Amino acid sequence: MDFPTPTSMAEVMSTLADIFFFYRHNPLVYEGFDLKELKLNRLEYTLPTDEEFTSLATTLLSATHYREIADKKSGYLSELSVLNNNLASLSKKAEKLISEANLSCDKAIDSVKEDAIKRGIEYSTIPNEKIASIVSENKTLLADINSQIEGEKLSLQSKISALQTLIDGVEDYYRPIHEKEIAAKAYELKTKALEVDREVFKYNNSLDQKEQEYANNLIKTNANLEIKYLEIRINPYSKDELIAMGYYTDCLICVTSYLDTLPDLLAYEKITETGELAVYLDEYYQDLVYMYKVKSHPGDY
Repeated sequence: MDFPTPTSMAEVMSTLADIFFFYRHNPLVYEGFDLKELKLNRLEYTLPTDEEFTSLATTLLSATHYREIADKKSGYLSELSVLNNNLASLSKKAEKLISEANLSCDKAIDSVKEDAIKRGIEYSTIPNEKIASIVSENKTLLADINSQIEGEKLSLQSKISALQTLIDGVEDYYRPIHEKEIAAKAYELKTKALEVDREVFKYNNSLDQKEQEYANNLIKTNANLEIKYLEIRINPYSKDELIAMGYYTDCLICVTSYLDTLPDLLAYEKITETGELAVYLDEYYQDLVYMYKVKSHPGDY
């Protein structure tokens, strides 16, 4: 008998049922068994956003960054303390130098006066001229002292001002450095997280495959049970007789006439997804699965 050429998997199954009915004389309906499906628990993992990676990196590095800024400021503040102490001591230094200069001046004047009395010229112009010279030299010395102190003061104030600028700019100095470190840390965290995400996907995908394989096995098991049932209950023909009658030939022509119209990979997916074909094809089902697997993955064989 000629059977129609199917154009879809649904038509394939319908035609196979017709072939089955034709050769096996309208077998009784097989109710099947309720076999429990396999359901495995998946891992759940949500990849953080770039903003969350940056926030986490900032938190992880915050203590180190704070310590860097604090240490730098502490060093500057120590230097600033020394400079401020030096500036504060300038007035005492000035008082000491001025006091020493005036004391030396007074002693020199007293010495001139005593010498003039001994020589009996205390009322002459000679001692007065010496005293005037001593006073003049002392004024010059005092002016030099004031100039020196003022110069040191200006130098210290300049250093203090420069140091204060450095202290005020510590955060600005470290900001670009810390931003780069945070970006690098965020990239490191993201790289590790992507690896975790890939591993979770791979694991969950393996569970999908296991569940599909188990489901296919359930279908095949039920199909085999149905075949056994039919063989026991209503099939008057042996397998060799069915082969001789052309049952399997018609079944194979029905299946391949449709699958051969599809791309190799799609044909392989169709036949592996349709495990109930084993009801009609028996072990020839696995032969067809292997044939389309080879055609769809030629490089593996």
